[in-house]
Amino acid sequence: MDKLGITSDEKMEVYSMVAACLLIGEIKFGERSGLDMSYVDGKAEIDAVTKLLGVKSSRLNEALTSPSIKVGENVIRKNQNMQKTVFSAAALAKVLYERIFRWLLDKCNEAISENTSMSELPSQILLYF
Repeated sequence: MDKLGITSDEKMEVYSMVAACLLIGEIKFGERSGLDMSYVDGKAEIDAVTKLLGVKSSRLNEALTSPSIKVGENVIRKNQNMQKTVFSAAALAKVLYERIFRWLLDKCNEAISENTSMSELPSQILLYF
């Protein structure tokens, strides 16, 4: 990572984001019987994820269990069942991971374009197109 120009702070952010992606899969959800409404079942996992992402637990909880939709000037919150909530959590992890990968790929491409000598870069870099 050093040869790609990634700073120590950026490395820590990448590590935190990857850890958050993994921990999102550990968040447990429950469903209120008869209400078709999900909730986060256990605080430890969501707290760990939100600490790594730097967001409030309540905001992530709301985003996963009752996302908002803007209709004209109004913002409407809709409760989701557990299946949709689990899907939302998986989609969030996937998007985070994709953005990390794209950022790292951009860093690789920048390093390649800035260096005249390819021998300075690690030989293990693989670029996917």
